[in-house]
Amino acid sequence: RTYLFTINHNNDTMTYSNEWCNNGINEEVGSIEEIPLDVFPWWIDQLNKKKLVYIEDVDYMPEEASAEQEQLHRQNVKSLISVPIMENGKIQAFIGIDSVISTKKWSEENIELLNIMANILSSGMTQIEADKQVEFMAYYDNLTKLPNRFLFSDRVNQAIKFSKRTGKIISIIFIDLDNFKSVNHTP
Repeated sequence: RTYLFTINHNNDTMTYSNEWCNNGINEEVGSIEEIPLDVFPWWIDQLNKKKLVYIEDVDYMPEEASAEQEQLHRQNVKSLISVPIMENGKIQAFIGIDSVISTKKWSEENIELLNIMANILSSGMTQIEADKQVEFMAYYDNLTKLPNRFLFSDRVNQAIKFSKRTGKIISIIFIDLDNFKSVNHTP
């Protein structure tokens, strides 16, 4: 089983968001959603410090990893490797491989391939975030975070096209605030 956990830094939680399973392996996606990061402190600490979680045999994990060990036993995981997906020096997600049939000694090649995949995902996530920022800057006011005139114009044009296709009437309300420009330009 290969899996991806995404981390939400706004509320310090993580979600088991994606997985890819071999034939006959039970799916676990959806089983861990928005759980606090401090539920698995050892795991997060390993990712931060060593940039790797390597467990050859889940039965012999350190005592401080008891919460993680309990979850892995619940999922019938025997061995695993996991690496962080970093963006600007901060863990945004982590990807890993579980062995649920038997314990496994992970090779350097396994670890390197997982690191390559993490780097590819990091690049993709960075690009998605940059695209979101550019879109926000194009369509929203930076100060108020409200939609700007370009987004308004786009939505009005969409509504007009929808109205023409469906024959439904649209309406627009315009509110003018006297002297708002002077308020807006006052520091």
